[in-house]
Amino acid sequence: LLTFSIGFEDAGGERGDEFQYSDLIAERYHTRHHRLRIGEHEVIEQLPAAFRAMSEPMVSHDCIAFYLLAREVSKHCKVVQSGQGADELFAGYHWYPKVDGADDAFAAYRAAFFDRDHEEYLATVGERFR
Repeated sequence: LLTFSIGFEDAGGERGDEFQYSDLIAERYHTRHHRLRIGEHEVIEQLPAAFRAMSEPMVSHDCIAFYLLAREVSKHCKVVQSGQGADELFAGYHWYPKVDGADDAFAAYRAAFFDRDHEEYLATVGERFR
């Protein structure tokens, strides 16, 4: 099993990689792990290519990271399972409200993450999506 992780230079007191965690997973599951460290110059050089690869405009800084990671992974394999988006799905960031332990977990999740109610959704989609 091949595994991959990407890291960048530390900046502004923030660590630029999560290799300590990916190394633990690779060791635990005996994967053939690849660490990809990207220099700041390469991030800047590859921005135009990352923009061209987007199907729609994206504003998150991790888009370039995912693009560069995918570029490297494609040299080794053609089918990939990604953890991209798992932090959002499982409310993993510190700024997300706690959903675990709520009396009504779905209501707590809906209050934190839904930006429209069902009526507004119905007003914005075509009949076949209702």
